[in-house]
Formats: sequence, structure tokens, C-alpha cells
Amino acid sequence: MARFRFRLQKLLRLRERAEQDAALALGRLESELALARQELERSAALRRALLERRDRLQQGRVEPLRLGENRYQLLVLERADVLARQRLAAQEQGVRAARAVLQERSRERRLLEKLEERRRAEWELEEARRERRELDARPTPRHGMTIAMPSPIADRR
Repeated sequence: MARFRFRLQKLLRLRERAEQDAALALGRLESELALARQELERSAALRRALLERRDRLQQGRVEPLRLGENRYQLLVLERADVLARQRLAAQEQGVRAARAVLQERSRERRLLEKLEERRRAEWELEEARRERRELDARPTPRHGMTIAMPSPIADRR
């Protein structure tokens, strides 16, 4: 029996590789997104701490210079927070795009795998037909008769 050979096997391997690459890229982007979210959370925690410090400073007698420093730190932190949110939005968009690419690569791979399955099923059906024709073509012995069959060794010569 001959062996099945899928002629698009190289293309299937390339599609699998592209899907793996897309999955790796998505993983990298998701980890960067998680880091950006952590940075934003740290910024929010720092902002809360600065606001608490401001409240404590306003309760007591404090030099205006310290209150001004606190106000300046809050202003710088708010500007950094705006930039961090913009980066976060850009990274979220990048993750969405990477997910779309991964879905497309996965779809392409699945299509080729289905094609391979169909071709394999067709090939197996054709092989079964070929074997049945070969068996049907052989003479069958009847009533104790023996039929001389050609030797497979003789066919090789």
C-alpha cells in the first residue's frame, strides 16, 4: 500500500509556524500591557499617597513651600498619568490587532488541516477501491482447483 503524501504539507508547516509566531507576539504584547497596567496602578497609589500627604500638610501649620512642592508633584504625576493612559490605550489596540492576526493565522491553518483530512479520506477511499479491483481481478479457485498465481519475485525482474 502506498503512503499518503499531502502536497501542501510545506504550506501547512508554514501556516503552523506563522500561527506560533503570532501567538508569541500576542504573548509579548499582553505581558507589556500587564506591565503598563501595573505602572498605572503604581501611579494611582502614588497619587493617593500624595493627596493624603497634602491633606496632612493642610491640617497643620506648614510652610507654603512644602505645600507647593506637593502640588508640583501632583501636577507632574497627573501629566505622567495621562501619558501612561495613552500608552496603555495604544498597547490595548496593539493586543487587539495581534489577536486578530492570531485568529486569522489559526483559521488559515485549520483550513489546510481540513483540506489534508479530506484529501487523506479521498486517498484512503481510492486505495480501498484499487485493492478491491486487484482482488476482483484475481481468479478464484473452484471445486478443488488450484490456480497458478504469478510469483511476486518474478514481477520484480
